[in-house]
Amino acid sequence: MTKKEYFQQAAWLDKQIRSLLAEVDYLKPYIGEHITIEMAEKRARVQAEKLIRKKEEIRAVIEALPSMKERLALRCRYLHNMPWDDIAAELDVDPRTARRWHDEGLKHAEIPEDVLLCPAMSLGVDPYIF
Repeated sequence: MTKKEYFQQAAWLDKQIRSLLAEVDYLKPYIGEHITIEMAEKRARVQAEKLIRKKEEIRAVIEALPSMKERLALRCRYLHNMPWDDIAAELDVDPRTARRWHDEGLKHAEIPEDVLLCPAMSLGVDPYIF
């Protein structure tokens, strides 16, 4: 897994969290003797907590960067899922500068070694929970 792929997980984490919450609402009409709403909510909550911890890990890696410019570029791109033109406008620079700060941030970011060695396990989420 590259550093860029590591950070790109953040947008997918948000989507997965929203999906888990929607899953509970979807299951409500089918609740019966085999599954209770409490069971469905607990499963979703446990999974969402894992995803939130992963997103917080990504946030911590970004916040550990020494350069404020690099932190801002990576935060906008990965935590807020902003397109390049919006990032440039937010940072009051041209898009090339925003990309340069982003690229420098990727170079300086220190990703947890276990994630780089075993990317398939990076989320630690059971895809078969439901």
